[in-house]
Amino acid sequence: MEARTEIRRIGASEAPVVRSVRLRSLATDPSSFVSTYAREAAFAEEEWTDWAAGDASGEEKSTLLALRADEPVGLVAAYRDEEQQSLFHVVAMWVAPEARRQGIGRRLLDEIERWIASSGGDRIHLSVADQALPALRLYEAAGYEPDGERSASAHTAGVTLVGLRKELAS
Repeated sequence: MEARTEIRRIGASEAPVVRSVRLRSLATDPSSFVSTYAREAAFAEEEWTDWAAGDASGEEKSTLLALRADEPVGLVAAYRDEEQQSLFHVVAMWVAPEARRQGIGRRLLDEIERWIASSGGDRIHLSVADQALPALRLYEAAGYEPDGERSASAHTAGVTLVGLRKELAS
């Protein structure tokens, strides 16, 4: 029997877990993110500590983990836009290869959307690599639509980041 997957908000002391999952995501799927493994592997311990502590509580930013048998198999984060208080940006979305096609990505997305709504958000923006077709299909199935924003990846030739938006139901 397969272990149940738990989705929960990170704890303030979970910087090592956040670092491990984030670096694994950047190493596994390098063209899918705005950042790179080399850039974030060089982060000081304090940056990871600040990420975990800042995203563990409050209504400005949050990181959620997907855990199977206490092992992290997914991550998603969101933060409030500085200028438009009801707009949130979803970032760092990732599911481990061994846990893909099992509904974990959709569960992470659903849970971060619930957190956004509970924090007063009514609109979400994210970017997805045009070559990350499973991710693009996930977002489209969840109601995200292209917003016309397109930009070349800063580190992967031939990859375009496509902006998507979603209005949350009131």
